[in-house]
Amino acid sequence: MSQHSQNSPDGAPITARAATLRRRFQIGDGPQLAYSKADFEARLGVSPGRLTAVNRQFSFAVALCVSCCIYAFLWFLRTSVPAARSFCDLFFERGWTQQATVFFTSWAFVILIFKRWKLAVQKRAFDVGVPPRSSGVVIDEGSGAELLERLYHSVDDPRKFALLGRAERSLHLAAHGLPANEVRACLKQLAEADEDAVQRSFNLLGGIVWVIPVLGFVGTVLGLGQAVGGFGATLQSVKEIAEVKNSLIGVTQGLSTAFDTTLLALLAAILVQMWNTFQFNKEQEFMAEVADFCEEYIAERVDYLGEK
Repeated sequence: MSQHSQNSPDGAPITARAATLRRRFQIGDGPQLAYSKADFEARLGVSPGRLTAVNRQFSFAVALCVSCCIYAFLWFLRTSVPAARSFCDLFFERGWTQQATVFFTSWAFVILIFKRWKLAVQKRAFDVGVPPRSSGVVIDEGSGAELLERLYHSVDDPRKFALLGRAERSLHLAAHGLPANEVRACLKQLAEADEDAVQRSFNLLGGIVWVIPVLGFVGTVLGLGQAVGGFGATLQSVKEIAEVKNSLIGVTQGLSTAFDTTLLALLAAILVQMWNTFQFNKEQEFMAEVADFCEEYIAERVDYLGEK
């Protein structure tokens, strides 16, 4: 049986009691928050990650498309704007490591953009109004059951949200008369699980930040190997000192080309790391807001419940 077809403790349908609940607890209508419509991955039929985590396969596919679009634009720029040819050659003439760097950088940016959208969806849970912010509301067995009904009336799947998932579990415990210390213990366990989920959602980004500069160094080593190998072949065949001089010029040019790969990779890694740090701090601040809200509007309102 779905939550919307359940009855309240006194036998009245949930939909019929909505107005009574709003008057009693001074709760506004609030948004009818549907995770299946608010989250873009769920809306596209993609299995969403937990809280702000991103579906890796979906983000990989999007990043691949973005990389192809970037190279299509660079190819157009390279063939249409002569002044931009030297810049575009940095992406086309330096080997496969440049293409890999562009892809991994695109993947990181796609993940960070998706996480930003998901964080905005999570913040919408504060507008639902369950539990209410109004003063004087005490959570006991009766009010806990009624607030739980109101929560199911307002949200399709509370456990998809960090705030509402904790509210649902704590209200469920209070509605069944469990003591305040068990409600607090439940809130602590859920907070630790959510913190762990947020931490793990950044693991892939941490790996990408490590891979990008390594690709740059690999490209440099490959370029150095080709330059030195070409110089060695020249030494074996030349007979005049002028030919050695010309070969050295080619080697130095090859060295400058090789170091371009590291330069591009390091710049990309800096940008990704800065954005990654900013997003991580934002999500940590959000988790702290959720913890403060649960402490003020849930834990403190069930403190009076005695041991059963």
